[in-house]
Amino acid sequence: MRMAMMQVCEIQQVQVMDPAAACQSIFPYVEELLEATEYQEALKYVSSRTDMEDYRCMIDYLFAQSMGTHWRRQCFRFYDGHGSPLRDRPQATVQQVAAWEIYLIHVLDQAHAAMEEQRKISWVAIRRKLSREVLATVMQDAQANTR
Repeated sequence: MRMAMMQVCEIQQVQVMDPAAACQSIFPYVEELLEATEYQEALKYVSSRTDMEDYRCMIDYLFAQSMGTHWRRQCFRFYDGHGSPLRDRPQATVQQVAAWEIYLIHVLDQAHAAMEEQRKISWVAIRRKLSREVLATVMQDAQANTR
């Protein structure tokens, strides 16, 4: 299976965080992936420069880091009692939530691949790579639909 050594001491055990702790996730497939220790480790591998402990659950952390500054701010506004949960936001249509979930799965795959290859990667690099890939896919689909 896909496992890589943690950069911290090999002797230390990885504490497994409940992916949905304190969350009512709207991303069931992401939640299922994060139940696997290897994906939790991949998330921690990428998070070396950011603090996961600032978030109530791994899914909040993954969403906020994957989506960028606006959504990080919205997450903390919600934590501070000044905003609504993501599920209640007008942007959270059924189609949008499905698209976000697919994107988050791709993000987890990128993190996992980087961990396996022991390659450093940042959240910004993951977002850029996926943006290019998604754009290329959309362009291919558009070209195919015009034929």
